[in-house]
Amino acid sequence: GDVYKRQVSILFNCNGVYKNLTQYSNNQSYYNGKKNYVVNLGYSKEGRYRLQLSFEHRGFYSFDKLSLVDFSYENYKKNINHLKENALTEVSQQSNSINGKITLQQKKLLCLTIPYNDGWKIYVDGKESNLLKVNYMYSGVYLNPGKHDIRLEYCTPGLKLGICISGIGILIFMGIIVFQYKIDKRK
Repeated sequence: GDVYKRQVSILFNCNGVYKNLTQYSNNQSYYNGKKNYVVNLGYSKEGRYRLQLSFEHRGFYSFDKLSLVDFSYENYKKNINHLKENALTEVSQQSNSINGKITLQQKKLLCLTIPYNDGWKIYVDGKESNLLKVNYMYSGVYLNPGKHDIRLEYCTPGLKLGICISGIGILIFMGIIVFQYKIDKRK
């Protein structure tokens, strides 16, 4: 009960490499709704054999799943080059849009290093598609095999509504001035 009312800080210690993770409760201003985390404990040529978790407060803690993943850097360059095989080409940028082309042999997720924002819309071959939030902060889209024209367009969220409200406000203000002028003229 009491644990959920405050933040939980976990210190990870893996052979002298320390990382801290803080999970805030939903009644705190820093709460972000995240429930899954990845903690990178770095690379070691000699290997690591012990992981220690330390909690800031005494209590009972439970995890739905806790996994240790070991990633080999043996094929790192090959894997990076494999990821680079499918990238946007003929990229052009205008004030509020980005265009590019891509050819794929199989269905893939195109990750764009454009921060995800509700103002972006993505068009694949002229048709609006579902823009995804990728890697916690970037934009992306699933693409089928083939050649594709990609277009991203940005419009500040609320801009059109703000312009309409401002226009209505100006018209009302002008109406008040005209009304006041007519009243003053009659006197």
